[in-house]
Amino acid sequence: MRERIKKYLLYGILAAGLYVLLAYHFIHCGGMTIKMIKKAEPNLHYTFYSIENKRPETIMAVDALRENGIGDILVEMDLLTEDEKQDLEEEYGE
Repeated sequence: MRERIKKYLLYGILAAGLYVLLAYHFIHCGGMTIKMIKKAEPNLHYTFYSIENKRPETIMAVDALRENGIGDILVEMDLLTEDEKQDLEEEYGE
């Protein structure tokens, strides 16, 4: 009985880990800084993405990240102003 509970607990932890990988973007901002952005739909596209040494224009060109709010992180880190973010969203948006 105890072994069965341990097995179910392990399966639960693995399922939760898989859900987190499918549901969030992990953005490496440099050093030990990692930000998480909720994905619009569960998938593995751009699950791990580094913005270190990349221009804001290059980062905002990625549809999946832009639509899920990478611009807010760039503004928070002072890589963009709010106006520049809106301009890039309009430029790369639909």
